[in-house]
Amino acid sequence: MVVQKISRVTQQSPAKPMKKALFVTYGGGHAKMVLPVVQQFLRDGRLQVQVLALTTARALFARHGVATLGFHDFVTAADAQALAWGHELCASTARHPEIEPQESVAYLGLSFADLVADVGLELARSRYAAIGRAAFCPVHRLSNIIAQLRPDVVVATNTRRSEMAAILAARQLGIAAVCLVDWFPVGDAQVLGTPGYADRVCVPNQASLVRLVEEGRPARDITVTGNPAFDSLAAPGLQNKAQKWLSNQPWRTRKKILWASQPEPIAHRITGAPGNPALPEQIFDWLRNMVARHPDWHLIARPHPSENASFMQAGPQCSVSLQTEPLHLLLASIDVVVCMTSTVGYEAALLGKPLVHIPLSVHGDEADYTQMGLALKAAEPGQIEQALVAILEHHWLPPHKLPPPGGATSAACQVIVEVAC
Repeated sequence: MVVQKISRVTQQSPAKPMKKALFVTYGGGHAKMVLPVVQQFLRDGRLQVQVLALTTARALFARHGVATLGFHDFVTAADAQALAWGHELCASTARHPEIEPQESVAYLGLSFADLVADVGLELARSRYAAIGRAAFCPVHRLSNIIAQLRPDVVVATNTRRSEMAAILAARQLGIAAVCLVDWFPVGDAQVLGTPGYADRVCVPNQASLVRLVEEGRPARDITVTGNPAFDSLAAPGLQNKAQKWLSNQPWRTRKKILWASQPEPIAHRITGAPGNPALPEQIFDWLRNMVARHPDWHLIARPHPSENASFMQAGPQCSVSLQTEPLHLLLASIDVVVCMTSTVGYEAALLGKPLVHIPLSVHGDEADYTQMGLALKAAEPGQIEQALVAILEHHWLPPHKLPPPGGATSAACQVIVEVAC
């Protein structure tokens, strides 16, 4: 009898497809919060990631070698009218050098078309004229994009407009969602505190959790992760790198004042109360004039990523810090930060830097640094100069210190993986 040798073929079960996450973010502090989370997933491979990067966010991700998508990537032949509106709106909007013109046309046009579909052309024009992009919440367009990309989880930050639309669209499509909150949820507390708005909400501190619970959100839906954008403040050697960087600056021996600027809207994004778009330039002029009276002071003006800050001009006692310059090296090098509601103030406070808080922004309710015990409040030029003298000459220090940064990226990634899987 011939015995045939039968080889066994071990049948392996097919590998499970990798879960996918779609991140939706605007620029500024929101993109900086999302970037380290995306980078972590690209390194460890736990999730496949795609990023819908809006306005100035795309340039930030590109500088770090991360490919992104924009509204322009989803334009179809059916969007001719939307693009016509986009060209119209772009004609009356200052062009930002970091936003490609075709993306501006697509973003404004498709978002406006969504608004028209919701309220009609006449009311859409009226709302846009009153509050600008704050009128947008393009749920229809985001639903279409999400349906095409088919993620397992949508991750967006707490800005209204497309980020809110992404979370609302995900819920309509039965897709899980996570909201990353960069800041104290003042203006957004009612939305973020609504049960069911995203499966999980990641907040920067315990005070934010308490605020959302007060709005009715179950505490089990909220995780205090910290803000991933601030993790690099805990990087080893930051102070040594800052000292080396500072040694190459011609103003290194002067007392260094950082003006963390931000664009001021024409109206409050929720209440519609009028804003003053000229305010950042006005404050810059105040500060530039006052440092001229103090030969040992130096002003460093830092525009917001979404700000067209052509008004910022360097001078003998003034320099301009562009987005290509590492913010955290700058923060570790300066003596005091002047700001309205910019999160740069919070980052500086994490490093123990004193703040001068100017409470003039129409969105001033979102960050009262004085109430937090981190700043001296100053509402007009004389008060600002007095506050700077108290800090730079008399060594005033804030009565409250924030806990040290670090670990937020890992914590946020864990929440996202839990929701996706």
